[in-house]
Amino acid sequence: NGRITLYLEDTNETGGIAFDPKGRVIAIERGGVGGSFQGQPPRARTPRLSVLAPKKETLADNFEGKTFAVLADLVSDKHGGVYFTEPAASSVYYYSPSGKLTRVSSDTAAANGIMLSRDEKILYVTNGPAGILAHK
Repeated sequence: NGRITLYLEDTNETGGIAFDPKGRVIAIERGGVGGSFQGQPPRARTPRLSVLAPKKETLADNFEGKTFAVLADLVSDKHGGVYFTEPAASSVYYYSPSGKLTRVSSDTAAANGIMLSRDEKILYVTNGPAGILAHK
């Protein structure tokens, strides 16, 4: 009908979103106002990977004790795991269904957009001016 309605509030400047196999809304929360670009004031809240619905829950807000800078995008796999990108750290991470966070790549400069092939055997990550990289 062309109507737009508010689905969720207080989403901490959400970027990438996806439904996982359980039907939860998984999101990249960018951290609120500021901090996205050099010279801006610190963020209101820590960037994180989270569940926004049906119940809010932080899945990851740091890697090996270091708080994420700016997170960009995510993709959920059929097992309930989530791949997500952190451009400033040139990193791609995987949050497993069991809750383990691993760094898949630390040499993907400007890692941003992310998707899986239909069979989920190839992970594609945008890499700024270089194009789209395929992680096999």
